[in-house]
Amino acid sequence: MHFPHPHTPATEPGKAVANNTNGNGRALKPPVQLFSSYLPIPHIPPPVPVIQRVVDTQYPISGLHDENEPDRVFFERGEVTIENTEIPKITTIATSDTEAKLVLTGYASEDEALKKEEDTEESGAKRKLTGEESVKKRAKVEKKDSSDDEEEDVAVDEEEAADPETYDLESLKTIADDRSEAVEHELTMKGHTGEKEKKSANINGMLGRSDYRLMRSVTIEPEEEATVEPETVELVDPSKIEAAKRIYEEALEAAITDVHLAHERLQANHHTYQEALRQYFGTADVAEGVIHNLAALEAQLILMRGAERYKFTTAKDPKAGTGLAKNEGFGAEAIITIRPRFLEKGLPDRLDTLLHEATHGTPDIKSEDYAYMDDRMLDFIINEEKIANADSYVLFVRSLLGKDTIAVRQVAADQYEGFESTPGEQLMAVKYCVAIAEKSLGVTVQDLEGLYDRMSTARTEGWKTGYYFDIAKAASEELKITEPVEGSYPTLNDIVQVRGVANKFRAAKRFISGDVTVRKVTSDSLLSINDDDVFEVNAAFLELSRKDQLKEILIEIFDLYGMTGNGYIFMIQDITEEAGITTPLSD
Repeated sequence: MHFPHPHTPATEPGKAVANNTNGNGRALKPPVQLFSSYLPIPHIPPPVPVIQRVVDTQYPISGLHDENEPDRVFFERGEVTIENTEIPKITTIATSDTEAKLVLTGYASEDEALKKEEDTEESGAKRKLTGEESVKKRAKVEKKDSSDDEEEDVAVDEEEAADPETYDLESLKTIADDRSEAVEHELTMKGHTGEKEKKSANINGMLGRSDYRLMRSVTIEPEEEATVEPETVELVDPSKIEAAKRIYEEALEAAITDVHLAHERLQANHHTYQEALRQYFGTADVAEGVIHNLAALEAQLILMRGAERYKFTTAKDPKAGTGLAKNEGFGAEAIITIRPRFLEKGLPDRLDTLLHEATHGTPDIKSEDYAYMDDRMLDFIINEEKIANADSYVLFVRSLLGKDTIAVRQVAADQYEGFESTPGEQLMAVKYCVAIAEKSLGVTVQDLEGLYDRMSTARTEGWKTGYYFDIAKAASEELKITEPVEGSYPTLNDIVQVRGVANKFRAAKRFISGDVTVRKVTSDSLLSINDDDVFEVNAAFLELSRKDQLKEILIEIFDLYGMTGNGYIFMIQDITEEAGITTPLSD
């Protein structure tokens, strides 16, 4: 049975794939090939149940923040009572200096502003406008009266149009203040006699913050060190700018040196490096193209020396994210944002990060993240994608310079038991499905978190067409959110819903990114995951098409995290297709 799929058009040897962009400036990716050239033609699958497009309406993010922060007391969702596990932090602070003046700053997460349905009263309340209603009402503002040429007095207040009636932003301040009160009382009970000043973060500073568990907290700081989460994005503390610049410049010069040396070696004798070319770019025929791209990459890195080409952000930036850095734009217009964790890493990690991000901004490469160095999918992407894949260049440069790429590439140490010792059709197909499951979940997490950020902005600015608008439109049914209309405003309910779903997907992605054992067994179940996180598959599973194997893997993982609606399969399909990635789910 043949599976015809759109493939990236063949390119001349060594030429990078040209990246078109959509209206949001995001590059459209060529589709991922479903089967590597050595994978066999799959069997005709047995019938499988029809999947219903049903998704649970909400996944509240509960539980305490799990990172060790000794000067921050964390709370459960909606709670102002201190958990027993947080009391030792307060005891330590109270007894270390009983007379020190402390500043207590309370926070709440935006989802704590949502009212329960039974608490919502429409009578007597000002009705909020959403979706097409707000668009139509705003359109009237521009309409002129034909008789006197004056605008009609029907302008919509922006705050009024921004959300439905099922939230109470003022409650965030109340919760934050009550948490500070609770911590103040506990400090006193533990023997602290000094002055305690209570504050609460600005409400706008609590909105658009995806780290809900972190936000449900009270910070306890000495007066001279006290800070409040900013209402707007701030740069790094001026006193730390010079040190941050030195760290960045050291890594940048090291990256320039490495790429320069790799380019020189490849240009001098590319025949010596044919194996590395095949390993990281799929074929040695791309030597001339890689030589050209390395020269272009070095030029891009040199541009990054300019003070206007990079900036720093803080952990308090709601858009700081979890990555080390982010490139935006190409060539002389490219700007790289350095995130806090970049400054905490060692030189090798910082160097690799700058090299990776620079490939995104190099006009002759315009790389994409088809597969990160730790992704199983790196072994399955096609050659046209390898030449345009950011981490392919990182690994290739390391290889040419004799650096240990094995240590860098921390691919999951999977085990496959009960299969033939020689890799055959069934084993390679299962390996591929595990790899594409990891990739599909990764892309979905990335885009759901990007959608959350875009919706948080659109809550005050209104929806604008573009990549994330298209994602929301395509997946609104599965996400259980209001389908966006240009000019309308996402509701806080919808924003919190997307955040909750993204959190569930991140847990699923974290699971599949770990070491997996796949064991071939005699069983009536197609696929099950036992208590040791071992995937047990039977003979019937191995006869399924790649599409149905992938579905079974994803559904089983979803079940681990209470994601009971099979509509999540359609959500992944909608999002990966919008991202330009073709998976077996597209069949």
